[in-house]
Amino acid sequence: MKNFGKISKAWLAELGIYTSEHLKQYGSVHIYRLVRARHPKKASLNLL
Repeated sequence: MKNFGKISKAWLAELGIYTSEHLKQYGSVHIYRLVRARHPKKASLNLL
């Protein structure tokens, strides 16, 4: 996926998100909330 750093890609992989199609399917806000729940002190709004 373009425009994602190594850490962001790892966080998304934890959720089974590997393609932009997955992002579209679940929605960026929903995915952000899931990542934020797992990494509350590290995930920022930049992930959106």
